[in-house]
Amino acid sequence: MKLTAGATIMALISLLLPVNVAFAGEMENEKDTMTRVKTGELSSHTIVFSLSAANTFAANETITVDFNEDAAAGFTVAGAASAVADFGFNDGTERTIVGVDGLCTGHVGVNDVAVAIDDATGLVTFTACGAYTASGAGAVVAIEYGTAAGGTDRVTNKLAQNDLFIAIGGTNGDSGGTAVSIIADDQVLVTATVNPTFTFALSANTCALGTLTSSSVATCNYNVTTTTNSEDGYATTIIEDGNLRDGSNVITDVADGTVTAGATEYGIGLTGTDRSFVNERAITGAPQTIAADTSGPISAQQVTVTHKASITSAVLAGAYSHTVTLVSTGTF
Repeated sequence: MKLTAGATIMALISLLLPVNVAFAGEMENEKDTMTRVKTGELSSHTIVFSLSAANTFAANETITVDFNEDAAAGFTVAGAASAVADFGFNDGTERTIVGVDGLCTGHVGVNDVAVAIDDATGLVTFTACGAYTASGAGAVVAIEYGTAAGGTDRVTNKLAQNDLFIAIGGTNGDSGGTAVSIIADDQVLVTATVNPTFTFALSANTCALGTLTSSSVATCNYNVTTTTNSEDGYATTIIEDGNLRDGSNVITDVADGTVTAGATEYGIGLTGTDRSFVNERAITGAPQTIAADTSGPISAQQVTVTHKASITSAVLAGAYSHTVTLVSTGTF
């Protein structure tokens, strides 16, 4: 059999090269999203990268993440405390973490992944078990360790350092890595102040009862309205400068809870959610609460104050009046 020169060269090359040689590819778009980057703090890690264009992650292959526990900087990995719930693995398909002992024995699911943690070096190894269905070529791989996976954070930041390299490798033929920065403090205290606000209003400054008779109860009313951002609410009080009077002649204060036609009585009644009493009462020379709310904020809370008076035929003619003062106070 006669060989051509080209065929001879190819035959010699085939003798020199071993069978099934795998050349390492370069991962792309590597990143590690952490929940804390302060020294001494536990952090969750979400490590994402893309396999090289022609590569897959297949059965019996491994992917490793090196947290550099054996370096002065780096991280401390609590491997012994780690549990299945602390890990997530997705290469286009959400895979099943079957254990943290690194063993695939007895695990025959097409998505089964075993995890091993080396507490001395901080190397975490993900092994695709024997029945694993391979990922797509160039798959985006997402590895979660800690609360990102729904578990507990197990990786503690060591010393403050920039350019802290986390190597990603394994036996699937690709390698890469990412860098993070650990700093002295990763939190900013934001403060703000909200000033107290308080608005009180009367709907009128006069209240005319008109002509009093023994056959009916005369009334007049006005609204008291309070708005405040007070945490503990407000109280509105009323006080008089003396009885409803004309000189020494007075309209007697109500004493039985109701101003009744045909009786000489004078008092106030209240309506509204924040009213302080439901009957009719006399106004006195001491502050009396007529509206209150013990929890804020309060938005335009309104109570209507109705003045009521009636007389008998024994009441002397005259122009009767008095002045009441209303004050609303917030509790901040």
